[in-house]
Amino acid sequence: MDRCPVELWMKIITLACIDGGYTGSSLSFVSRTMRDVVEPLRFQSVSLISEEQQLAFSNLLRARGPSPPVIRHLLVFVKMHRGDEAEPDDAAKTVGLQQTLRDILSVAAPNLETLVVHDTRFDLASSGLVFPALCNLSVDGLGCSSETVSRFPSLRRLHITSEYESSAGFWSGLAHSAPSLTHLRLSCLYLLDLFTPSFLCAFLDSPVVVEADEDTPSSEEGAAIARKLPTLKHIIVQPYQPSIFDGWCGNIAERHFTMQSELCKIAHACAQRQGIGKLYVLPSSYAYDVDEAQRDWLDTIEGGDGAWSANTEEHTSYL
Repeated sequence: MDRCPVELWMKIITLACIDGGYTGSSLSFVSRTMRDVVEPLRFQSVSLISEEQQLAFSNLLRARGPSPPVIRHLLVFVKMHRGDEAEPDDAAKTVGLQQTLRDILSVAAPNLETLVVHDTRFDLASSGLVFPALCNLSVDGLGCSSETVSRFPSLRRLHITSEYESSAGFWSGLAHSAPSLTHLRLSCLYLLDLFTPSFLCAFLDSPVVVEADEDTPSSEEGAAIARKLPTLKHIIVQPYQPSIFDGWCGNIAERHFTMQSELCKIAHACAQRQGIGKLYVLPSSYAYDVDEAQRDWLDTIEGGDGAWSANTEEHTSYL
């Protein structure tokens, strides 16, 4: 080790410490010299997949006081209940975990480039935090904010994993929160209304004619929102795959699969270069689970497309 310049070691460690923290922690035990070299880079990639890890990391950050580490890539998976779903004890624990998560994010926010907040019920849009360097975000849902402040000015790729809000307000909110967005993925998409296919048809300026009702946005409304998101040209949707336990039948199931079919028509038109952007339809899935989230997170850190992969062979369900 003494024969290798510190600058070279730091370059090697920068490339090695992108696995969520394991490599950085392991290298810090090799020797005192290695620990000193690793320390500035040890936490550039952090994965927290349990309550214990989240609390321990929060305590570590608190102990470091005015010299917090630089965190560039963060994944958090700590299941939290909604306030109206939780028992009193669970509700109190959830409040504590959300505060702990906010403390972690407040430290990480200035330097974060990749963030996955999976199954935590934490609303980043209303957190009051600004993420100036964040480029890739995967989150359960993103609430609409009426603020004019851009919380995610550098965000290029957004993934809503489970709680997409089917409304014009969601799309208008994106224009305020993430004006530089280029890729959007919506997973586990419930298609029980006519809004999403008709809006995407208008947004992408697709010639496809889809079913409509009184709540269907006009082409002018879709075009107006599209002008607020001029860089958003790639939209990936993964419809929800209902199970027998959902009890879907009759009109509910029929409407869901009708909407799915209409999305496929729009995607096919986009593939034929009809429209101003592209829509990709992934095979249906019951859930976007934590294993997928971790795999996509690591792929994104390593320079891949992660959750926003648009491999032609993966998106042939509409052809």
